[in-house]
Amino acid sequence: MSALPTTKFGTTGDTQTSSSFRPSSQSAAYWKADLSSVYGSGAAKSVQRGIRVLDARRAVLLRDEIVSAKAAPQWRMHTNATIALSSNKRTATLKLNGETLIATLRSPSGSAFTTLAPKPYSTDVKPPSPDLPNPGVTVLAVNSNSACCATRPS
Repeated sequence: MSALPTTKFGTTGDTQTSSSFRPSSQSAAYWKADLSSVYGSGAAKSVQRGIRVLDARRAVLLRDEIVSAKAAPQWRMHTNATIALSSNKRTATLKLNGETLIATLRSPSGSAFTTLAPKPYSTDVKPPSPDLPNPGVTVLAVNSNSACCATRPS
């Protein structure tokens, strides 16, 4: 396999000094990976994922950048949470065990959240053993409206 993703990370350097540590509102950390070699040159010119923890480490920004995709990309997340979509399908509220996560789409403008069954597509690579059922799991997905030149938050 020739996949060689590269990563970069950083932090504001806040040090947890005790179990009651509360980070400042400026406390942040990030991680970025260039995943282009994982997808191969036939899929897109560049595929990068960044994750940033911000707002006193109470919020997470996940950012995927796909440049010159050969086909419309789809983002998927499997979850045991219940999912409620807003009327414009740009916000998904996930609830599990009394906790709530609110996911908001910032871009591209033509994309929307949807929910799917946790089943492989007929075009997916077949695993050596059959997939087991995923009871209680729902897939939160984002279908991009088209193959794109670049997908970046506004």
